[in-house]
Amino acid sequence: MTDTATYMAADVRTAIVAHARALLGVPFRHHGRDRHGVDCAGLVLRAMNDALGRGDEFMDYPQRPSPDVVRAAIARHADRITAADAGPGDVVLMDGGLRAVHVGVLTDRGVIHANGVTGRVVEHRLGGLAARVRPVAYYRWNGVPSWRQ
Repeated sequence: MTDTATYMAADVRTAIVAHARALLGVPFRHHGRDRHGVDCAGLVLRAMNDALGRGDEFMDYPQRPSPDVVRAAIARHADRITAADAGPGDVVLMDGGLRAVHVGVLTDRGVIHANGVTGRVVEHRLGGLAARVRPVAYYRWNGVPSWRQ
């Protein structure tokens, strides 16, 4: 990757994280997509769309979607990557047990996600406050460059 491409990748990723952080404290609301409330998918979509200037969307999921439904929805907008290739601005799919699946935006500090338990958007290290939620897959949104050379 050229130096210019490296800076562009950093700018896009920084923008994704900044847009996700702008939603910290916003209430949790199923199918929410704005500052009045977001769910985990809404947070990811809002951060990606705001940073990339697009209008990607998916709303066809129940309140407790199956892992297959979530993976299929993400696959329409992102490519699966390894944990070693994941960095700030990428998406993490998490498993909270009992077939509960959850997505968030990776940051330099951990993850930002719409937490249904606390009822708001939070940021913390993976394994910290969400010790019961473990990462199971990582994705790079279409149009987001790799952060590695």
